[in-house]
Amino acid sequence: MLVTGRKEGNISVHGSVYKNLRDKILYGFLRPGQSLTLRSLASEFKTSMTPVRDSVRRLTAEGALKISLSGRITIPVLTIERFNELLFIRSIIEAELAIKALPKAHIALIDRLESINLDMEMFAKSFEAMEYIRANMEFHRSLYLRAQSPIMLSILENVWLQLGPTVKHALGENWNIVKQSEHKNILSALNNQDSSQLIFLIKKDVLGCQNIFM
Repeated sequence: MLVTGRKEGNISVHGSVYKNLRDKILYGFLRPGQSLTLRSLASEFKTSMTPVRDSVRRLTAEGALKISLSGRITIPVLTIERFNELLFIRSIIEAELAIKALPKAHIALIDRLESINLDMEMFAKSFEAMEYIRANMEFHRSLYLRAQSPIMLSILENVWLQLGPTVKHALGENWNIVKQSEHKNILSALNNQDSSQLIFLIKKDVLGCQNIFM
């Protein structure tokens, strides 16, 4: 039997479908320009059309999906201008979150960030783009959660969502982008409680992705 609205644990079917589809977009499982259908998504998630339709509408409002006048659902293809604008927004928000988090960046957090960064290096060596992107977001999110600014973090995650497919697609074709990561230097700035250096490095790390369109 198909389900549409009952609870599974603490997550409704609508919420589960939304999260699963959102994660597929966020981590680059879906490529820019790829077409989707409500029927295929309902089959994949083993549910009825209603929660899928609602999730698609919600993700369209968030800029993660595009619906044409004919009803065709696709992953947006970002222009250079839109991509760079999203990166610029990301750099501003992330720098602010990092500064808010800095006083709470204790040894346990820095150790965790170092561990995540080692995972990223391993994924880069084996060319696992989606796992690399997932770990990269975990690195940044783990730091920014210490800022205790849920609204700002929510806005940032929406920006990540719009960038995800494009970054994964570009990363799969150009692993030189990884060499521009500033994570080790960011860890040093956190250890030294150096706010000005942290702002500089966060922005440099984020804006380094501009090169994927070159």
